[in-house]
Amino acid sequence: MFEIAIIGGGASGLAAACALAITLAQGYGSCARESVRIVLIEASDKVGRSILRSGNGRCNFSNLAIDPDCYNDPSFVHDVLRAFEDAASRHSVASFCEYPNGVIGFLADAGLLWEEAGEGRVYPITNKASSVLDILRALMEKSGIEVLTGVRVSKIVPAQGAQKRFAVHLEDESVLHADALIYAPGGKAAQSIELPLPLAPLRPILASLATTERDVRVLDGIRVHARLSVLRDGAVIFADEGEVLFRKYGISGIVTFDASRFASAGDALVLDLFPDRELDDLTAFLIERQRIMDKMRMMPACALDCLSGILLPAFASVMLKRVGIPENASVDESVLRILARQLKHFELTCDGVGDAEHSQVMRGGIHTSVVERTTLEATDIPHLFVCGEALDVDGPCGGFNLHWAFASGLLAGWVLAERLQGESGCSQ
Repeated sequence: MFEIAIIGGGASGLAAACALAITLAQGYGSCARESVRIVLIEASDKVGRSILRSGNGRCNFSNLAIDPDCYNDPSFVHDVLRAFEDAASRHSVASFCEYPNGVIGFLADAGLLWEEAGEGRVYPITNKASSVLDILRALMEKSGIEVLTGVRVSKIVPAQGAQKRFAVHLEDESVLHADALIYAPGGKAAQSIELPLPLAPLRPILASLATTERDVRVLDGIRVHARLSVLRDGAVIFADEGEVLFRKYGISGIVTFDASRFASAGDALVLDLFPDRELDDLTAFLIERQRIMDKMRMMPACALDCLSGILLPAFASVMLKRVGIPENASVDESVLRILARQLKHFELTCDGVGDAEHSQVMRGGIHTSVVERTTLEATDIPHLFVCGEALDVDGPCGGFNLHWAFASGLLAGWVLAERLQGESGCSQ
């Protein structure tokens, strides 16, 4: 019997297991389980925890606008996703139906109803991540995949000598053996597994950012819509628009998570609270607004009044203190120009990741240079496939990372299954 071990029960490992088992069953028929044994090993007590956490429990599992250029290694991702879509077209059950991409197609073939919920983000129609996990678990149960939970892998020794079998060392000092292995642990789990492949340094991304300024601590819980730019040595290295949530340690929110892929300690984080207005236009608007307010109140508005209705009082107070203007100070055109500049350029200093424990992705992992782009097989270790977050690949929020996890896992499973079908038959 040919034995296959899958390390990791997250999105990528589950997808690989399902693709592998379904394809083998279609090829081997009734004797698939007697020919191949598939064992999935997960360190936590349940599989699919990363799926359940995604999208605030809704599971943003793909995007209608997947673009390799959105990832940190676009050339590698381009080739992998092209190979994946080719494989998906071969393995689609509902050949009469066209899907936006192969990840959506695979899950839809398995029974998942989905919907696009703005900005191309794709969710299960139930808006529950458990629906995606239920689909995958049902496929695994029907396919007879063995699942070991609460089992931690400490070291993987590739096949050596005539035996040609992988040795999977567990933390309890026991050893499992396999003829082929799909390596798909999450980024954090991969740190503790010894594997003879070069590893890029790991760091948390898609996370909140800490800031050095103490004055913004009073803004904890306040949300603003802004364009967030990351500047390094005066050059913009990231800019996007969205909701920014102030925390006691810094800032959070989806646009901040995306910025964390680029920002490092010492970088400037600049909030433009009026991204749709140029500075001169905003200044003119504030001047005209001040004239109308003075006329309505029949007396000049003070500096704090000028920001009332634009910012919450706590934020207005912080901004006025930054520019040295008392809250009750009288206002003229020069003051309004200063406030306009602050509204367009409210600057913070990055002090690194704010909450590493709740980061959505770990950047780093196995170098893509040691993995074949069309198969995800390790270049120098036959029958070892690497997928998901175990590879040094990451993308922005919006379903890009789960799409990569599913796509790379499915590709690894399909490639291994096709190879086994080509090398052997039911009598194995």
